[in-house]
Formats: sequence, C-alpha cells, structure tokens
Amino acid sequence: MRPHRSHLVWLPLAMLAGCGELDNGLGDARTGQMIIAQQACGACHRIPGVAAAEGAAGPALDHFATQPKIAGVLPNTPAALTQFLRTPEMVVKNGAMPNTALTETQARQIAAYLYTLK
Repeated sequence: MRPHRSHLVWLPLAMLAGCGELDNGLGDARTGQMIIAQQACGACHRIPGVAAAEGAAGPALDHFATQPKIAGVLPNTPAALTQFLRTPEMVVKNGAMPNTALTETQARQIAAYLYTLK
C-alpha cells in the first residue's frame, strides 16, 4: 500500500519534531551544547542551558542570537561566528578568548546552539 500524497509532506516534519533542536543549517544545536560543556566554555562565559557555565571573565551569552555584533567587531552572522569560534585571535588581536582548536563542524554546532539563545 502506498502512502497518501499528503503523508509524504508531513512525514519528514513529524520525524524532525522528535529530534529536539532542529538543524538550522549550521549543525545540531544539542551537539553544540555538549561541545560547549566539553570545551569548558562556561569557565569564562555564563551560558544558559549548560551546566556549571557561570564564568564571568568573558561576556554572558544570554540572548546571543539577538546581539548585533560578535566580540564587538563582527556582524552576528553564522559565517562570522563560525570563523570567530575557530580562530578568535584572527578577529580580536590580543583578545582574551583562546584559540579553541575547534573543527569547522564543531564550530558550526556550537553556533547552532548559540543561535537558540534568544
């Protein structure tokens, strides 16, 4: 028995609905949240939804998605954020954010999570 045509439209949406945070074109936000915890970003930043992320050395990342600039320099776009996460020293010379040695995929997944913070 073949599925009715209308089911073909709703089936992918129903499958995605069970995945929690959807892939927003950057990566999986839940994976990004886990990477943030593993990388100990919370030692310097307060990050909602990440256990023990209560650092005060860097800016709080509450409402990150609504901020106009990244590090006060770059426009807050996915491409700029991914670049900044991978090579912060290239954006802010002598800045406090260390080189994270993130892969492109890891940076995109972290960005996916940060863009959920509205």
